[in-house]
Amino acid sequence: RKEAHDEGLMGEEDDVGTDVDEVDEGEWVLDTGSLPLPEESPRRFFRRSNEYYQQSNRDYVDELQPMLRFERRLVAMESELLRPPTLDEVLAAEGIEREEFERMKGRFNEAEVGLPLNNMGLLLNEASRVLVTSRDDTVLWDLAHFGLDTLREAARRFDPDRNTTYMTYAFYDMKKAMLRGGQELFCKVTLSAQGWNSLLKLNRARKRLSASLGREPTPHELSEATDLSLTV
Repeated sequence: RKEAHDEGLMGEEDDVGTDVDEVDEGEWVLDTGSLPLPEESPRRFFRRSNEYYQQSNRDYVDELQPMLRFERRLVAMESELLRPPTLDEVLAAEGIEREEFERMKGRFNEAEVGLPLNNMGLLLNEASRVLVTSRDDTVLWDLAHFGLDTLREAARRFDPDRNTTYMTYAFYDMKKAMLRGGQELFCKVTLSAQGWNSLLKLNRARKRLSASLGREPTPHELSEATDLSLTV
């Protein structure tokens, strides 16, 4: 798992990250897009990882913090002023020059994309567990998108001062998002979490037994392998 964390990936960067745009009446907004996915096999994409993002998770988390503090100051000033502050007002309150702000924003944009993609190995491994029998790269990318967006959201919430790592904090939410995505992609009925886990367990056992037996397993063999009872 640690090796998967250390792998670095890169996708297209158009319309990705957080951009600060001037708007009417001196207001400004943060415009966040969704993470892109490349037009290629996810496994091939992962194998090219060493060419791109190679920072540690902690480095990426540290690069996010100045902009996140800036956002918190924005929210606080809006409460104090009873109106959205202008960009120049927030910059003055933080003692930041506009040139430094642009550099800070650029580092934030890169880190916000790089941090989720830096954990693509672990993400693809978990997505493959959900897929089990499917080798369709399009479906795998669909599941990966659920996980990447969740990792990105977790990066904004994560507190680096707490005694835990980013992926320890984000892993459960990432896995839950992909399980939920799997339900949307494959299930015509809604399953409970227990029912979905039983389905995954059954599919894994079917794949394993088919390989060892050279044929499709019987319902009784599946029941014995999974400790799931047969029902009529």
